[in-house]
Amino acid sequence: MARQLLSANPEDSSAWHLMGLLARDSGNAQNAIQGLEKATLLPEPQPVYFKDLADTYAALGRIDSAANAYRSALNISDDYFEVHANLGNLLLDTEKTNEALIHYRKAVTLRPDIAELHDNLGNALRISDNPAEAAQCHEKALQLKPQLYSAMVNKGLALIELDQLGDALTILEEAVEHLPQSAEAHVALATTLRMLNRPTDSLSCIDKARQLQPDDMTITLAEFYTMLAFGNRAAAERILSTHKGLLGIDYNMTMAYAAYCETTDQRRTAVNYCQQLLTNIALKQRQRVAIHFQLGDLSDQLEQYSKAFEYYKTANDLNPSGYPRDDLKEKTDEIISTFSRENLRQMPRSSYDTDQPVFIVGTSRAGKSLTEQILASHPKISGINELKVTEKLISMVEERAGRRFPDAMIDISREILDEIAETYLAQVSTRAVTESRRIINTAPTNTEHLGFISLLFPNAYIIHLDRDPRDVCLESYFRNYKNEKWQRAGLLDHGFHYHQTYRLMAHWKNILDIPIHSIRYEELVQEPETTIRGLLEYLNVEWNEQCLDFYHPGKASINGLRVATEPLSKNSMGRWKNYAEQIKSLERELNDHGLL
Repeated sequence: MARQLLSANPEDSSAWHLMGLLARDSGNAQNAIQGLEKATLLPEPQPVYFKDLADTYAALGRIDSAANAYRSALNISDDYFEVHANLGNLLLDTEKTNEALIHYRKAVTLRPDIAELHDNLGNALRISDNPAEAAQCHEKALQLKPQLYSAMVNKGLALIELDQLGDALTILEEAVEHLPQSAEAHVALATTLRMLNRPTDSLSCIDKARQLQPDDMTITLAEFYTMLAFGNRAAAERILSTHKGLLGIDYNMTMAYAAYCETTDQRRTAVNYCQQLLTNIALKQRQRVAIHFQLGDLSDQLEQYSKAFEYYKTANDLNPSGYPRDDLKEKTDEIISTFSRENLRQMPRSSYDTDQPVFIVGTSRAGKSLTEQILASHPKISGINELKVTEKLISMVEERAGRRFPDAMIDISREILDEIAETYLAQVSTRAVTESRRIINTAPTNTEHLGFISLLFPNAYIIHLDRDPRDVCLESYFRNYKNEKWQRAGLLDHGFHYHQTYRLMAHWKNILDIPIHSIRYEELVQEPETTIRGLLEYLNVEWNEQCLDFYHPGKASINGLRVATEPLSKNSMGRWKNYAEQIKSLERELNDHGLL
């Protein structure tokens, strides 16, 4: 038919297009390209001609030609969602993530009803170190198409990066049920189980993945980290020895070796491999960031503190976030103003008098998760880790009031508070041991929401963790955060954040009816039994020796927490002293606010 049309009119672009498609369908790549290219060269070509040509180029591995053809299609019709989606896939495959995100977002805007588009956008966001938004995209995909099981795996991967391990475990277990032949799903589940201190289950998942893809390096790395995490260094070393030729060349294997090192000589060797790896011009930006953080850790362990700080500084400079100082101060001011003593006195309380909820608050790196693990080792106490229930409750308040929080609290009613309190208790009860007298929540935003929490649960317990702000700020600065943009901040920005948290806690201690029990990380480490006894007395729970054995596997009842596996150590106290010269400006800022 196409040839007949061309016989009648050799300049018929639609006929050339049809001929190209027929040739492609029959496997004749040369004729397909010839026909499709001819269609695009004739007057007034249709965008679909360029799209089909680009698809064909891409299938043949002609990536640059494919990208140019997709862009030509968009020059004719920028609302062609399939082209935006396909170009996004192409760019993501060639590690041009930022440009891929532009086209994925455009595709989703044009066709918000297509689940796969949301899923693809989520993958690009996760690769670009935005797992929080990625998880939301994967969830949207699953809402649109619950049977899109690959989106379950992708959401699980995002939740792992967010350290929301309980939620990751739930969705990945379901994904494996639906995708038993997916090695990726088994490996993701194995990673989650390893982080939850379940070595036997983790290795079982790795074995299943290995049966599906015997030579997959991702599976090899998963096995390595599982062996290393649970003390089987001999098995971990065998894996490294098998792939020794990749050290200093392959990113994943080099980082694995760096994680394995525990002697001075090994760490020096790892530094050399990491420095060699940095000469690879093909490295992704996030890999360069991770390598510099790893070099910082290695140099710190080698007591080369000046070098370590330079590596950490480079890592943070490569990974800027645009820390929102003004926004954070405005938010803090608004919370303090809304929850003034007078306003709080006039606000209703819910009718729930339960004393089961416990909220551990304070700044990051102050020991909140450690304290939760210690307390959850008590048979009558459970932890739900950083389950972000409170944000969902805030959304309920905003929806009812038609205003943003905290302004939405001004006209809150007891009925709404009762509804929200009931929702919270229902959600946390599914994560806790049935007979728990206390259920601990350590979500980071609890600190800013204590006024709201005090209205929901007037008999709740609040534990405030604090620590030397120099150690807090340095440990935050030395960590490769991925889940919150504000955490990727400059050293002085971490000091600013500590100050805003300090302001909030001083306000809550001054106006809340609920007594707040404050401890310092240093007290917990230096005098653990005395400090833990004080915590249990505050919680009105009897003493139990298991709280001192919190680091033993299976002791703590915590949903989805990456648990500590070693006893308390004083090594992390006063770490700032090793960097006294580098933090003088931080000390000045902290001193200006009376925080030292």
